[in-house]
Amino acid sequence: MLSAQPQTLDTFSDFENVTAEGSEFIIGEAPFTIRIIGFTLQDVENPSLAHSGSRALVLDPNVSDHKILFERGVNLLQFYATDTLGGGRIELRDKNFLTLATAGVVNGLPTTPGLQSFVAFSGDVQDLTDLNFTSGITEVKIVNPGGQVAIDDFGFTYVV
Repeated sequence: MLSAQPQTLDTFSDFENVTAEGSEFIIGEAPFTIRIIGFTLQDVENPSLAHSGSRALVLDPNVSDHKILFERGVNLLQFYATDTLGGGRIELRDKNFLTLATAGVVNGLPTTPGLQSFVAFSGDVQDLTDLNFTSGITEVKIVNPGGQVAIDDFGFTYVV
């Protein structure tokens, strides 16, 4: 498993100095922007919601669709995710927003921030640990949250 090393990622945010309003917004600067739907960016008092600092993306329970979209395909993706009740599911999708790979589905998020690390395509077709998404990951979707869900320390590198 990879460990979060922000210096090796093209784009990394701990959300501490990011401001956004509402449950749908874009953060970053082109070409490294991400569109966030169904989350709010907020200061959190519960320490089990933020991996570092005191700010995180928190799932908005009043919105039915919860996802993060990338401008282009991402090859390396790392972030910390938590669900206070240990539920929820992460689904990573390819450029068609349809394909799911076994390694790109996480059932039952940890109750404290746990590292989620994914490689879209390692370049080796024999590698069973990557997602085999040759065009990269284009969507992160959260399904069936159990409790309060948060994402923190989010980083990625585009497919070259």
